Amino acid sequence: MTIFKTFMKMLRANAGSLVVYFVVFVVFGTISAGANAQKTEQSFKEEKMDVLVKDEAHTELSEAVIAYIKKTENVTETKNADDRINDDVRFGIADYAICIPKDFEEQPEKIRYISAENSVSSVLMTKKLEMYLTDIEEFTGNGYNLTDAISQADRLMKEVQDTKVTLAEQKEKQGKGYFYSMFNFSAYSFMMILCISIGLIMGTLRGTDLVRRISCSSYSFQRRNAELFAAIFVMGLGMWMLFGIIALVAGAGHGDGSKFLYYMLNLLVLMLPGIAMGFLFSTLTEDRGVLNMLCNMVILGMCFISGVFVQKDLMSAEVISTSKFFPLYWFVRANELIDTNSIGHIVQGEFFTCSLIQILFAAALAGAGLTVMKIRDRA
Repeated sequence: MTIFKTFMKMLRANAGSLVVYFVVFVVFGTISAGANAQKTEQSFKEEKMDVLVKDEAHTELSEAVIAYIKKTENVTETKNADDRINDDVRFGIADYAICIPKDFEEQPEKIRYISAENSVSSVLMTKKLEMYLTDIEEFTGNGYNLTDAISQADRLMKEVQDTKVTLAEQKEKQGKGYFYSMFNFSAYSFMMILCISIGLIMGTLRGTDLVRRISCSSYSFQRRNAELFAAIFVMGLGMWMLFGIIALVAGAGHGDGSKFLYYMLNLLVLMLPGIAMGFLFSTLTEDRGVLNMLCNMVILGMCFISGVFVQKDLMSAEVISTSKFFPLYWFVRANELIDTNSIGHIVQGEFFTCSLIQILFAAALAGAGLTVMKIRDRA
């Protein structure tokens, strides 16, 4: 087991340069996951708005409107000028404001609504008030006096508010889970560690002096390669398990962990193109500086266009089409399938396709590495 032990000794000797990528994963991976994860259990939650009301009319209709709003929102009556009220809404002191003019009962359409821009809650609030006033107008137009019209409108609105909404179980959920973001970000650190460690060690092992000494030893060609590949895969599995433990600890308490093993399976598949890419880089250069530059240039580029660092919905169709020629696109796509599908619908055709394409990338990269190595050996 000389080659195996030598590989592990070299790995320990280069551990210092690899720790930084673990730190990047732990720090920035958890930050990214915490920022991007959307807690779907809070996506359908009723909240009360802080509403300012300026009533200059003080009539039965204006008081009915205020009473109606108080049933569902936090209402504060004010006598401030309209400009002051507008500033309160714009600067977030209040969520919404209503200004009722003196002639409101004669001309209800003169009521003013002040809301923050691009606020869905404000739009719904305006529609709700417009519906309430329309109901009162329709009842008075059909012969009801104002008091009875208000009573009938209150009854109708109460029926609407009492409506219960039941969300049906969906095959796909909306939003991104914590583990989805965590494992997506892991692709950068995982690939960098595999490529740099394998590139450095195999480049060193192929040094002229070492090659001659190993060739003169009693080790057969098959035994040397068997020990070398065993060391590479043991290292890869060790890194894979370490990344999984870090993700599991960091994700504790962040939602459902029932899909964790599927993410781990996908990361295990990514290990293959990561190892193959490291092998290819080792055949191109033995220089540490050049290797680091090559790894950063290729892997960072893949991460930016494949959805690791930048969400796909922010990228153009041309960029996404280009990213399909890299293994990280299919890794991210498999993570999306895990995140958006229920457990019973994950391991299906498209998931297998993503895994198979990653394995084919690994085979192609390994083949390219063997070709380069053969050419260099002949030279």
